[in-house]
Amino acid sequence: MIQKDKARVDIFGERFRTRASQLTPGLRAVASYINEHREVVLEQTAMEIAATLNTSDATVIRAIQALGFAGLRDLKRTLEQWLGPALSSSEKMSTTVSNLTSDVNTAIDFVLEGHLYTCNVLSEPENRHALAQAVALLVQARQVAIFGIGASGILADYTARLFNRIGLPATALNRTGIGLAEQLIALQRGDVLNHDGAKICAPGRADNAS
Repeated sequence: MIQKDKARVDIFGERFRTRASQLTPGLRAVASYINEHREVVLEQTAMEIAATLNTSDATVIRAIQALGFAGLRDLKRTLEQWLGPALSSSEKMSTTVSNLTSDVNTAIDFVLEGHLYTCNVLSEPENRHALAQAVALLVQARQVAIFGIGASGILADYTARLFNRIGLPATALNRTGIGLAEQLIALQRGDVLNHDGAKICAPGRADNAS
């Protein structure tokens, strides 16, 4: 958990408030996302932010620069100065493991509570409907393309293997730059794109393929 230092000036917040209205809708969407998810952004790459917003990494960088920062690294330094030091992913994992290894029952409860929460969320009406729609798309797909960059790329590759094992052709879109463009060129009408593990869409439509 990050504790922001109230004694420090919120440079990003001030720039966002004074410049957001001057940005194009696309750039403003990126700036708003960063403003609302500062802790998450500290651990994201430009590609990961772009994937979350269904935009390009170039748009992410332009939005950051439009707010007066040299780039993503400069932005993160500014956010870190205001929020204070944060635990890295490995430190968070180490803390969780150390808390669980001292008591077997605590570890069991941790796992069961996680599964129970997932089941409760999936059982909600809107999620049932979303799952039904996703399955319908997958059943009719010529091929499934799973997008993921960095750590998400490992999950994308693993998910593609699982789909292939059950007879549904699948491929991972796990490159960046020209490499990603080459992977996208191979997509055809009838393919289904699983975007960032959270969205499934048909690349036959230009707005979904962007």
